[in-house]
Amino acid sequence: MGILTDDMKRVIEEQRLGFVATVCDDGTPNLSPKGTMVVLDDDNIMFGEIRSPITVHNIQANPAMEINVVDPQIVMSETSEYRSRIIRAVKSRDTKPEMTVRRMVHAMGFRYRLHRKDLPGKPDLVFSSRKKTRG
Repeated sequence: MGILTDDMKRVIEEQRLGFVATVCDDGTPNLSPKGTMVVLDDDNIMFGEIRSPITVHNIQANPAMEINVVDPQIVMSETSEYRSRIIRAVKSRDTKPEMTVRRMVHAMGFRYRLHRKDLPGKPDLVFSSRKKTRG
């Protein structure tokens, strides 16, 4: 059995439109819509390279990527109350990765403030003395 389930393959074949996320050389994200998604087999998806030089370069430099294809029927069938409940349940503070980073940064001697509400995006860590944030 491959990575792709029958339901995943159905969505890809029906929708064709997906988004490919890659990382540029400078670490910034690149998100590119692709309307040519095709299932090759149980483990591989293919999309056409049409005017996507940045995406192609990023994949050649680093083959790690995220492909997102959405089934609009499932998205539309969920009520706004249900979506709100799901979003509220997602923990946004004091997650395991955040706590690990905080412990490491503190052990390295850096001091910081948490979740400053007066800054855009309420970054997780604010290094006030260095005028840097990490969120």
